[in-house]
Amino acid sequence: MDARGRVIIPAQFDNDWSQDDFSDGLVRVESNGHVSYVDDKGQIRISVDFDMQLGSFSEGLVQYYVREPGPDANETNGCCRHLHGYIDQAGRPVIRAQYGEAEPFSEGLATVREEAPNFHLGRAGYIDRGGRWAIPPQFAMGGPFRDGRAVVVQDGKCQYGPGRPLAAPGVPARTSCGDNPDIKERCMYGVISKSGTFIVQPKYEFIRDYSEGLAAFKTNDKWGFFDATGQLVIAPRFDEALEFSDGAAAVRVDKNWGYVSRTGEWLAEPRYRQADVFSDDRAPVLTKSGWGYIDKSGVMVIPAKFWEATPFAKGLAHVRIGRDGYAWIGANGEIVFTYSDKRRRI
Repeated sequence: MDARGRVIIPAQFDNDWSQDDFSDGLVRVESNGHVSYVDDKGQIRISVDFDMQLGSFSEGLVQYYVREPGPDANETNGCCRHLHGYIDQAGRPVIRAQYGEAEPFSEGLATVREEAPNFHLGRAGYIDRGGRWAIPPQFAMGGPFRDGRAVVVQDGKCQYGPGRPLAAPGVPARTSCGDNPDIKERCMYGVISKSGTFIVQPKYEFIRDYSEGLAAFKTNDKWGFFDATGQLVIAPRFDEALEFSDGAAAVRVDKNWGYVSRTGEWLAEPRYRQADVFSDDRAPVLTKSGWGYIDKSGVMVIPAKFWEATPFAKGLAHVRIGRDGYAWIGANGEIVFTYSDKRRRI
């Protein structure tokens, strides 16, 4: 469907996807248990036979994995290991399946993990498009490069993550969820350059990926923002913070969300139950009446009446208009396309 609601690719696939899912001109689709990648005309460009393809193409490559019997496999438990590699847009494996995990390429580098035993994380490092180590594996976690910088978690006898903690490669995991209840220390987050050296030392409780030149960080349970060099821009005074988008960032104070500018000034006072990022000068927010959209002055430009709502992408936003009703709306809230689906949730 295009921005006018005209169907460009007829309904014919088994999985859910939208125009925002296209990457490098392709989107992953499923039909009768078979996986393909199609272009924006609906033409199949790649048909693959691997067990599973992960995510979307990025910089001409996409991750895949194959399943092989692991060292602990037997006829009873059927344990297996997943080895990850990359295929190109011709469907050819160009980096063989050999990693415990693999992430999309960004600025010529991709985060991968060494293979490790069951329930245990291998160390993370970065490879180039030839599959060579650009930054040797040494981290508990590595984020994508943006403007030559990437957020990483230092390895050690610690656990990391914003939700349920994961045991770092430096300690063995004790459960299938990847955690270790015996470890109380938290791993620290920092920022590295493409040489692997630290630009921002690993001393923060959490750091979000850079966006628009700034990164949200957490220290002493409060969130703030620093710039590309780690210089403080907005002092940590929020209870939660999302990334900057369209010059604004959603932040939470106590139970309410609002938006701040790059200087930390309020664009919209914290009065919303939930909030998401700005896009196309609109941001979805939740009020007691439902989800609606505000502009950067905090004016509700699309009434709060939806059950669910997503940020705008390419002039459209996806909303839920009832128990089983869904729609794509335009910038003024006009309905462009509607459908029903009892199985779906945004």
